[in-house]
Amino acid sequence: MKEVQWLDCTRLDKMMNVLRGKVSDRKLRLFACACCRSIWHLLPEPEGRSAVEVAERFAEGLASQEELADARQAAVALGPVEPFVAPPLRILAVLLCDTEQNLWSAALRTGSAASRAVREAAGATDALRGTAAITSERKKQVALLREIMGNPCRVMSIPKSWPRTVVQLAQAMYVGEDCAFALHDALVEAGRLEFAVHFKTGEHPKGCWVLDLILGKK
Repeated sequence: MKEVQWLDCTRLDKMMNVLRGKVSDRKLRLFACACCRSIWHLLPEPEGRSAVEVAERFAEGLASQEELADARQAAVALGPVEPFVAPPLRILAVLLCDTEQNLWSAALRTGSAASRAVREAAGATDALRGTAAITSERKKQVALLREIMGNPCRVMSIPKSWPRTVVQLAQAMYVGEDCAFALHDALVEAGRLEFAVHFKTGEHPKGCWVLDLILGKK
């Protein structure tokens, strides 16, 4: 796939095929988590949302296999209370898969399950609304994938070290502080315009490729 195709592609499966074998387990798991956060309002509380949070911490090495298994069991045990609740629970079952060789497939299946959840929540009997909802969700997912994985078709010139202010702001942003504009300005001041432009617009989920570059995460 060429760069223009990567930037224009709307098919998650095609984009994932480009990344197969080229990205870390952490990135794959965080992408699956981002898909779940995209349908946060559909996840059952507190078990469903807690499971996503545990999976994020597990991806960063901050939660154990036991915590991951417990979170999954608690979420799946809820069962489908409403028709649209079942897909999010299936998402969690996939998301919390702890077998490394399944993570690529789990990330792709999570995206599909999230789209189904949105479609069913929009009204399974209304085909037009369902189609519009699933199209919108798929656009969000490919945007999230680019946000987390970056552009595999472009080789970036990465500095050996980053200014202290840039690193501090990246760390603050990674833990949830709203400092994207400040980080943009710091990168401009450091002469890294190609990275600064990334923080002018959009959301930046855990796993954001520029934050990961700055913080040395894979």
